[in-house]
Amino acid sequence: MNDAARVAATRRLFADVDPAGPGCSAAVFRRGEVVYAEAFGLRQLEPAEPMTTDTVLDIGSTSKQFTATAIGLLALRGDVELSAAVDTYLPTLAPWADDVTVGNLISGAGTLVKQGANTVTLSAINTHTGGATVAAGVLRGWTDSALGAPGVGTVVVSNNATLDRGWGTVGPIIVSGNGADGNGAIVNNSSGNMVGDWVGGMTPSLTLTGDTMFGGNTRWDLGSSTGDR
Repeated sequence: MNDAARVAATRRLFADVDPAGPGCSAAVFRRGEVVYAEAFGLRQLEPAEPMTTDTVLDIGSTSKQFTATAIGLLALRGDVELSAAVDTYLPTLAPWADDVTVGNLISGAGTLVKQGANTVTLSAINTHTGGATVAAGVLRGWTDSALGAPGVGTVVVSNNATLDRGWGTVGPIIVSGNGADGNGAIVNNSSGNMVGDWVGGMTPSLTLTGDTMFGGNTRWDLGSSTGDR
């Protein structure tokens, strides 16, 4: 097939794009050069503005598919080992990188690890399924699924660390200690109903592995205990 036939075949793929409707663009790279680029439809409906090959598009998480495919090709060539820790290839990353494999990043099954004495707020939806560990400082999960896929993975709150949780569905929580600066291992500084979520089954189980303090506007001091809700 010559280049003219390839262009014609590509255009047929976009034949159903309405010239007066939402548009898209396509490009083909060959040996590092753009050999084909064309836009279809509109980039703005009102007032109507045509899509161009220079229009900047927000592809969002679609980029993950291309990244995963590229890593897969590298793995097939033997240049990347999927079971290797991330810091094998990116040694300047934080210490958490030695606990997460390249395969974890592709599959979304890696564990979120919060380290350091600072406060980190997760305000968007996350889809990883490996749970989370709050090793130090404060981790705020203030949106649904902020700590990962709903009901999947265990959240571990280590001694001298705090989980500030208001909204969202999580898996089992294992917690110990008095939290960062003694302010509680589990707190709720958001407008979410943490205790109500637990009672309603949003958190399958809470395991206390030592003297623990948790609460929000009110506070409970609990001794060692294990049990559901």
